[in-house]
Amino acid sequence: MNGGRNQKVWLNGVDLITVHPAILLQQINEGDLKLNQRWMDRASGFQMLSVDAPQRKEIVIEFAIRDGRDFARRAEAYSAVCAWAYGGGWLEVSDRPGQKIRVACAQMPALGNLRDWTENISIRFIAGWYPFWENTAPIMANLQNVTSGSVMIAVPGNARSNLAATIVPSANIDSITLGVEETNTEITIATTITAGSNVHLRYTDEHFLCIDADGTDLLRWRTGSDDLILNPGTATIDYAFSGACNVTLIAGGAWM
Repeated sequence: MNGGRNQKVWLNGVDLITVHPAILLQQINEGDLKLNQRWMDRASGFQMLSVDAPQRKEIVIEFAIRDGRDFARRAEAYSAVCAWAYGGGWLEVSDRPGQKIRVACAQMPALGNLRDWTENISIRFIAGWYPFWENTAPIMANLQNVTSGSVMIAVPGNARSNLAATIVPSANIDSITLGVEETNTEITIATTITAGSNVHLRYTDEHFLCIDADGTDLLRWRTGSDDLILNPGTATIDYAFSGACNVTLIAGGAWM
């Protein structure tokens, strides 16, 4: 990402330059995905380098403050930016329209440590739990009154992602099965679920899988894969329920 007057950055829907009239956005720099690397022992006695899934992504926002030599004004603007940044949350940038990424504020220099009152200030954000951009508007497929079958769904992005779903049974059921043909992943939930319950397969902000029915945890009744994995492009979703259900399948996508 290159800096420029036309760039914008939002955190939890709030534009940085709106937090104080003295703020000037200078540049947005997005680092490459950092990989989690470790050495593993082999049976031969030698070691091999194992590269695991991407571990984190770093995004640096650089800004300036107008009238920077006015200490009171600079301190006021700096405090406004701190309040904007420190909680972290969903970050969006104008160079990636329609995408968002979950970040935490990892570093921001203390106001008193700046050598030059007019120098630019950098905020370093880290996406550590799930270092991918996601669609702000996920792709959805809605199925009405179904018991078994398959359906194709578009999967945005250029990296693997996970399927989420909401299932509402029309009558009491005792099993739910969802699977993705292309990645050979499948999850079955075997327990009694009452009619009209909203069963959610969803992911937390830290991207941990949760399965619940109107807030009642169902994760312990799950068997099969850890996640329903989607390749970018198109996915074939197989489904089977012990009774008729209304279903919403959700593909949020993942962008490197």
